[in-house]
Order: sequence, then C-alpha cells, then structure tokens
Amino acid sequence: MAAASTSSTPGEPGSRLSLLGRVFGVFLKPRATFEDIARRPTWILPTVLLSVLALGLSLLFIQKVDLASYLRNQADQNTKFAQLPQDRQDETLHSRVVLARYSLGLNVLVPGLLIGVVACFYWLAINAASGAGLRYATVAGVVAHGLMPWGLLEVVALILLALKPPGMLDTQNLVKTSLGAYLPTGSPAWLVSLGGSLELFWIWSLALIAIGLWTANPRKISRAAAFGTVFGLWLVWIVAKVGWTAFFGA
Repeated sequence: MAAASTSSTPGEPGSRLSLLGRVFGVFLKPRATFEDIARRPTWILPTVLLSVLALGLSLLFIQKVDLASYLRNQADQNTKFAQLPQDRQDETLHSRVVLARYSLGLNVLVPGLLIGVVACFYWLAINAASGAGLRYATVAGVVAHGLMPWGLLEVVALILLALKPPGMLDTQNLVKTSLGAYLPTGSPAWLVSLGGSLELFWIWSLALIAIGLWTANPRKISRAAAFGTVFGLWLVWIVAKVGWTAFFGA
C-alpha cells in the first residue's frame, strides 16, 4: 500500500499534518484531516495503534474475566446449544475455553484485517458508483483513520476492565454503547444481533469514513454518494448478519 502513495512526505507541501496529528485530527477537524490524508495516504500508524489496543484489551480480559462463565452466558443464548445433553454442553464449553485463551491473543491481527477488507469493499463500491478512480491506498488510509473512534472505545473498555472488580463487570457489554446492551435478557437472537450492530462508536467511524471518501475527490464524489455507499454496504451487512442469526439461531 505504501508504494502506491504519492511522492510527498509528511512535513512537505503535499502533507501539512504529522502522522500523529492525523490520528487526533479525525476527531477535531475531520474534513481537513482527510484532505491531508488524500494528498498522501498513510495507514500504518492507526493500524498499529488499533492492534496494540486490541492486544492489550485481550490480555487484560483474560486476566480479569472467568472465561468459562463468559462463554457459558454466550452459549446459553444459542437455542441449539441449550438442547444438547449436559455432557455435550460441558465438552463443547471446555473446548471453547481452550480455544478462546489462544484466539484472544490473535486479536492483534483483527484491526489490520478489518481495515484491509473494509477498504477493499469501499474502494470497489465508490469507484463503481462515481468513477472517481480512487487508489486503494487512499481508501485504506481513509478507513484506517476513520476507525479511530473504535480505538477510543477500546481505551474506555481498558479503563473499565482495569478499575472495576471482576464481579461488577458486564462481560457481555463492557461499554454500553450499543442498543443490544439495553435489550432485556432472553431477547431473540436476531434482535440481539441487530441491537449489537447499532453501536454508537461504529456509526461514528462510518460517518468519518464517508467524510474521508467524499473529501478524497469531491469533484466526482458527492457527499450523498459517499454516505450512501458507506452506510448502504453497512445495511447490507446488517441484513445478512441478522438474517443468518434468525435462520440458524446463532
């Protein structure tokens, strides 16, 4: 991706903000920041920051949370799991605990994969819809910086994990910023899936990504096209996820 960026470097006329300035700039002056990113796309620093936060959150979660109880609460929401004999439930739960202890450490890879995949979809969609001819590196830079609110959410989750005693933690919803966190116990799985998708910080990130795509080439990409593309693909994802949950019950 780096090879596809323009020849200017931070501090030169093509780029007015430092790499760290861009990370904070998306919160304070998003349009000006994304204009700067469009002049010279970068994605490494926000990806590294999100990866470090994800790893730190995973390690602290393993230390503070009883994984067996946590996974049991998740499994109990699955009607198919509840229908299994008790010995099969115990066996399945034990396997999930062992797998979770190893897989949580792999969360360090999630931000990079998420940025790469989301950027690919938006790159294809926005160019097809507007003929803007944006480079993948530009869209990746927009997505990486647009996801910084998610990093802020991870910081809040880290603080809560560190300060709250284990018995006072709501392990299913560490930070109650989604509609799903306020659904009553026993709500249908599809409704829980829908409520979990309606998350404040994720919607904030999508709005920033839309602003970034719009400012990357405002002559060919209208504000409506940028927001329509970003939120349109998100709605398609929600419908697919909720439909899968409603059909398979998981």
